Amino acid sequence: MREIIFMFLIFISKSTMADDLSATQIDDKIVGQSIAWWDSTGWMGGNLQLLPGGKAIINVETPRPSRDSGSWSISGNQVCTFWKSLRQGQEKCYSLKEIEPGHFVTSGGNEFKIQSAGV
Repeated sequence: MREIIFMFLIFISKSTMADDLSATQIDDKIVGQSIAWWDSTGWMGGNLQLLPGGKAIINVETPRPSRDSGSWSISGNQVCTFWKSLRQGQEKCYSLKEIEPGHFVTSGGNEFKIQSAGV
């Protein structure tokens, strides 16, 4: 039990100590990558791509498979996504923190992990 609490505290300290990514860092680290994502509870997840030029594609794998497309932009140091169907077409903006190389948490409660080629 102590080990679980210790690991949880390390995770919390990493995510709270990391600075929000800048617009340049978001562009360098996220754009054009294949990204696995999940919410903090693990209830919903899938993969997405924020493509150069502002096009975005998302696949929801759980709890109910679906696919959507839309657009993304950077506003200040936040990523903003707009999906044609998801979130009833409402735009959502969130900041990102890198908690370890290629692993990010968002201010909206999701986690992103860059997927390696071939995965």
